[in-house]
Amino acid sequence: MLAFVLGYMVNFLINFLMNSIAFWTLEIHAIQMSIRWASDLLSGQIVPLALFPGVLGAIVRNTPFAAIYSTPLQIYIGELPPSAWSGALGTQCLWLIVFALLATFVWRSAERHVVVQGG
Repeated sequence: MLAFVLGYMVNFLINFLMNSIAFWTLEIHAIQMSIRWASDLLSGQIVPLALFPGVLGAIVRNTPFAAIYSTPLQIYIGELPPSAWSGALGTQCLWLIVFALLATFVWRSAERHVVVQGG
C-alpha cells in the first residue's frame, strides 16, 4: 500500500511541475502530451519494463516514471521479492524528495513572477 501512495505522490508532483510551466508560457498542451506519453511508455503502463533489454532496461527501471506504476505493481503481484522492497521504496522516496524540492523551488519562483491586478 505504501508503494501505491508513494507512486501517487510522485505522479502528483510530476503533474504539478508540468502544469507550473503555465506561469511562464501561454500554451502547455504540447508539454503535457510529451510528458504523458513518456510517462505511459517508461512507467510500464503500456509495455512492462521487464521487456526493455539490458542497459536500457536498467535505466528505465530507475526513472521517476517507474516509481509511479511499475514499482507498486511489481510489489503487489509478487514479482519483486520482499528483500528488494526497501530498495524499491527508497527509490520512490528519493524521487519524491527530488520532485518536492523542485516543486518548492518552482512555486517560489512563480510567486515572484505572478502579478495579479484587479479586485
